[in-house]
Amino acid sequence: QNVTPAEIFGKMGLKATPEGGTETFFQPGVYTDAIDQGMPFVIDEFNLLETKTRFGLKELYNRRPGDSIIVQEDSGKPHVIREGFVFAATANVKGDKYKERFELDPAESRVFASQRVDFLPKEELYDVLLASLLTDKGELRLNREDAEETLKRLLESVELSQHAFEGKQTQFYAEGGGTKKTPAALEKAVLDPGRVLKIVSGCPLEEARGTKFRDFLETELLRVIRTEDYPEKDRRVLLQIFVTKGFFNGKNAKDLGIPGVDEAKLKAWGWSDA
Repeated sequence: QNVTPAEIFGKMGLKATPEGGTETFFQPGVYTDAIDQGMPFVIDEFNLLETKTRFGLKELYNRRPGDSIIVQEDSGKPHVIREGFVFAATANVKGDKYKERFELDPAESRVFASQRVDFLPKEELYDVLLASLLTDKGELRLNREDAEETLKRLLESVELSQHAFEGKQTQFYAEGGGTKKTPAALEKAVLDPGRVLKIVSGCPLEEARGTKFRDFLETELLRVIRTEDYPEKDRRVLLQIFVTKGFFNGKNAKDLGIPGVDEAKLKAWGWSDA
């Protein structure tokens, strides 16, 4: 939200000269850098940009390599777009899940070749997680059971959380909605690939401290589930997903500390005290 035209296009600055004086110079922004060097220009979370700032970019959407652009911030100097430049953006569409986004203008939507990008498939994320746990010698910092079973159950749980977040039908039903077969939905609590990678990549440090992988993983997952920013309903659904996949056995309801979850509910989800 705080991005300014100066960061995008550039600004004039002052620098010292060998003679002891000063002179002005142009410090290019990321867009000007991209057209000068023939590189992709990508804006992440595009519709978090304030509408006025986005509209300042609108006339540039259709410019191609070979076109000349006047950069006002560089004293009106023309810059020729080099081969290799493209304009790309990512955005989570404004809606119930992403209320803080700005609406895109139809004129903006038309110029982009839109492509939906789904969550990384669990099979691919599995490979990413294994790669993150390799030593410099190519050895895996996991025993076979954790590599084959614990990670598999983790990624099955992650996928279920993503489906619930997207409103897809899962094996879980909303609280009080079992008779109507109303699917459980997550409002805010979802484990995206970046968050899972961040959790798992902390394993080697804990391993060096003598912590077992599964114990470390359950501690980190519980930290996520307990996030106070999440609605209580989300916390219960997220816990249910992980319990049904075999996590948190041996930890009682008091240890877990999730409001509205008791021993009876845990057992109904397939929890074991062993």
